[in-house]
Amino acid sequence: MARRALSTEEVEAEEEAIRKAKEERAKNPEKYKLKSAGAVGRNDPCPCGSGKKFKKCCGAKS
Repeated sequence: MARRALSTEEVEAEEEAIRKAKEERAKNPEKYKLKSAGAVGRNDPCPCGSGKKFKKCCGAKS
């Protein structure tokens, strides 16, 4: 499947969105702090907040 090339404007818009998200996170780090709730089951939602199963997200890294 071929992927289409992104325009300069699209890339710049994504970079701006990432920059704004980083600034927001830096202003209020407590809001984005992960909470420890004990062991996470492989089929439980990932605690990072992605909405994916733990085994398909952060659990795949360990």
